[in-house]
Amino acid sequence: MSKKINFDLELELEIRDRTGKIIHKETRKAESFVQNFLNFLAGCLAKQDRSPWDVNNVAQLISPYISPTSGVDVEMEIMNVLAGDGEDTHGIVVGSGTTSPGATDYNLESKISHGVSSGQLQYGATELEAFGLTDNTTYLQFKRVFTNGSGADVTVNEIGLIAKWYRKVGTDEQGPYYFLLIRDVLASSVIVPDGASLTVRYKLQTTT
Repeated sequence: MSKKINFDLELELEIRDRTGKIIHKETRKAESFVQNFLNFLAGCLAKQDRSPWDVNNVAQLISPYISPTSGVDVEMEIMNVLAGDGEDTHGIVVGSGTTSPGATDYNLESKISHGVSSGQLQYGATELEAFGLTDNTTYLQFKRVFTNGSGADVTVNEIGLIAKWYRKVGTDEQGPYYFLLIRDVLASSVIVPDGASLTVRYKLQTTT
């Protein structure tokens, strides 16, 4: 009897040229959740203070909960990956690094910045593209489009997902801090031509 995979993560890459024609598409299994992912889950599920490493490799003490009887105004962002247009601090991010992923990775090896200068890509918004149930599989899918306006090819070797953490209790503000949750290194480089766009999708699914 084959072993059933209960939790799965897929990575899809799609490149369209300046006319909108698909010139490359691939879907692969993503296997590189890092330690921070479980740090956040432990904090949320067990109401624990945790110290994940932010993108600057600094351990940040976070408390992802607040007493409902505190009597103060609370504003929180715990694992927010829905970055807006041009925000390369969190959400789906891309880079040029080639070092194999490790459990203690805290950032991409060499993140590609938002912009139109040499080696840069324009970051669209990270959005929750789909959430649903098919048969016994529940899934959610995040999407981000990167556009190349740099005037030359841009090479992508690594993909990641970064979460934003922020909390304000009354007048006390903590953050924002940014934490890497996933880092994947591609088996072969993906070239995004000038004027083309790269769409990246992360699909998380559980099967009962």
